[in-house]
Amino acid sequence: MAAGERPTSAVVQLRGEEVGTGAWPAIIDPKLEELKQLWLTDEDFTTAEFHAIRAVVLKRMKERQRKTVKRPIAVLEGIAGPDAESNWERLEKEEDYARMNAIYRFLFAAVVLRPPTRKGRGFDTERVDIKPNPLD
Repeated sequence: MAAGERPTSAVVQLRGEEVGTGAWPAIIDPKLEELKQLWLTDEDFTTAEFHAIRAVVLKRMKERQRKTVKRPIAVLEGIAGPDAESNWERLEKEEDYARMNAIYRFLFAAVVLRPPTRKGRGFDTERVDIKPNPLD
């Protein structure tokens, strides 16, 4: 396809190569499919407009997906419960840092350290804010 030429079918330019519909990202949102069809059929709809609107639609999709992601509770298996402290100590002893980090990421959205408010030695734990993840 020549530069500036519009596709007459589902063959489009993707990263400089002609590709068929199989190379398009999976259309999981009807709005993206509608946008693609508009771009393929409407001569007045520019590629720049397509990319601008597509970016907005993809951003909305990512935000929705982020809100609906379910974190796997399996990360807590064998660690939670009445023996949680000894199970955690076992992970420390085994140096299973990957599992410990996975548990931290499951439980906490963020740990924020505020600037120090006093001088001197020692760590001021009052400046630590822990943002928990919702557990539902």
